[in-house]
Amino acid sequence: LSWAFGQGAGTRVIVNVGGIANLCLLAPGRDVIGFDTGTGNTLLDRWTRRCLDLPYDDGGRWSAGGRPDPDLLAACLSDPWFSLPPPKSTGRETFNEDWLDRRISEAGKVIDDVNVAATLIELTAATIVAAIDALDPGDYELIVYGGGARNATLMARLGTLAGRTPRTMADFGIDPDYVEAAAMAWLARCRVEHEQGNLPTVTAARQGAILGALYCGDP
Repeated sequence: LSWAFGQGAGTRVIVNVGGIANLCLLAPGRDVIGFDTGTGNTLLDRWTRRCLDLPYDDGGRWSAGGRPDPDLLAACLSDPWFSLPPPKSTGRETFNEDWLDRRISEAGKVIDDVNVAATLIELTAATIVAAIDALDPGDYELIVYGGGARNATLMARLGTLAGRTPRTMADFGIDPDYVEAAAMAWLARCRVEHEQGNLPTVTAARQGAILGALYCGDP
């Protein structure tokens, strides 16, 4: 992302909203920073499957009909993971259905299914924007990719909380679903060309390194 989007541009925050959400800060004169921000689509997908027997909330249309519950949101945000300093990572081993059920129980009341869905949208958007604000990026361009870029309700909430209109990778000629595949191709190129493929400020590695290995078959 730094190679493709950090050249000759102002400050950009690029957010991947897959199952887990993560961001990359590209700012002139600053090290590249990247880390997970928390749940992306995974909790909403699981909740939609449980309540509607559908694989996901298409376009965010279901959750758009609900209202975030402040008690449930507070219970979700109380998870100590959100207070950890970056760089950090997480996954479904943390943010899963059991985690959500515990947070609903902690809220201490019955919450309509659609309002739980709306709360999960708010949780994803709020934790992304809080992570951005903590980096003090100044004025920046917000670019989103991954499945969350197709969730209009989430994108609208991100825009409201961030105070700017988010763009998607489609605006740059790249399908939002294919960004990670393109990144793998770029990493393969780095290996072939004997170029560094990691950023210690993102991975917390001790140093830069040439990643991967080449195994040539019989001619």
